[in-house]
Amino acid sequence: MLLLLALALAQLVATSHGSATHSAPVPPPPHLKIMGFYGMGPYNLELMAKGKDGGGTLRTPWVTHMMEGRFVDQVQVYKSYRIPSFYGDMSSRYEVPEGAEKIFLREKDCQPASYPVCRLGSQWESTLDMLVQRDIKPGLLNGTLVGVFLGDELCCEDTPARTGMQCWDTVLKPVADRLRTLLGPKALIYTNECGGEAMWNTTMIAGGWKIPASLDVVSTDYYAGWLPPGTQCPKAAKCPWCPTCPCFNTSGLCPEGATDAPATEVSHMRDFIERSMLPAMHPHQRILAVPGTFGCHAVDLYNQTTPMSNASSEAAVVEKLSAWLAYAEEEERIIGFKCVCPVHPPPSATGSRSVPRHRPLAIDCVHRR
Repeated sequence: MLLLLALALAQLVATSHGSATHSAPVPPPPHLKIMGFYGMGPYNLELMAKGKDGGGTLRTPWVTHMMEGRFVDQVQVYKSYRIPSFYGDMSSRYEVPEGAEKIFLREKDCQPASYPVCRLGSQWESTLDMLVQRDIKPGLLNGTLVGVFLGDELCCEDTPARTGMQCWDTVLKPVADRLRTLLGPKALIYTNECGGEAMWNTTMIAGGWKIPASLDVVSTDYYAGWLPPGTQCPKAAKCPWCPTCPCFNTSGLCPEGATDAPATEVSHMRDFIERSMLPAMHPHQRILAVPGTFGCHAVDLYNQTTPMSNASSEAAVVEKLSAWLAYAEEEERIIGFKCVCPVHPPPSATGSRSVPRHRPLAIDCVHRR
């Protein structure tokens, strides 16, 4: 697994304008164990596996884990590539039987609406127990699974102005605790939340609040470097889905008038990790970094595009991942990377090639041969 991680990052840093050097990658530190992409499925792994490397050997997918997806796909991925997965996410309807209530109820499930999670389903225990017995336990036993992904930004709007970190304790903790009881100590239980002080109550953390101990891995996503190098950051705009939320602009971390830069993402997240995340973590818990590997063009919060050439996006991703790797090698609480890319590219995003709208772009653009 560690060799795959090294190969993955070495390819990212060495690849430039369609060519790559083939010097042996430097093995990563032993605390880095995970390399994956948000939203990656069998299609993307097939793209990675096509062709041969510089030594004439058939390539294998250079990820270590499938981070979420349909269980039937995860079973196939393990059979084909021996790549294990995190089951979930548990907020979806992928595996829930027809007529059964979901575990986590999002805005569209609740009246009155509350973004993004209003409560646990009234029968969440029975639904969870069924999924554990039917899928998760067998998957852990045969190697298909390494753990469970609770979901993406389930407590994103649990801001200090509202309830502090209550959602972590009333929504995430009961599910994680039950999973720990049912699955034992070895299964990894993971969740992703919004980054930034607006979503983390620093006063509570300073007072001793901790992330629920039944969680093993936590990540937060907060991005910079969406724009072509040297582009000035645009004026901030109101969040259309949450008028009371902090205002963001096209680049998320890009102050109006400043120049956008890929490494800004890492410097900001390093500060956030060290001031807010690490003080809230138990000794056994680890962080999964979430680099914004936005290949080929940028997509802003309103699904608009900012033109960005393949060469520019490739250079930006390499710069960003180089900075992330340098920090992750230093910070032993980081367990690996879950890269994220746009999920709604226009057909022209890769030039003359048409990419299905739900396919991550980094594999097609940044790692093309």
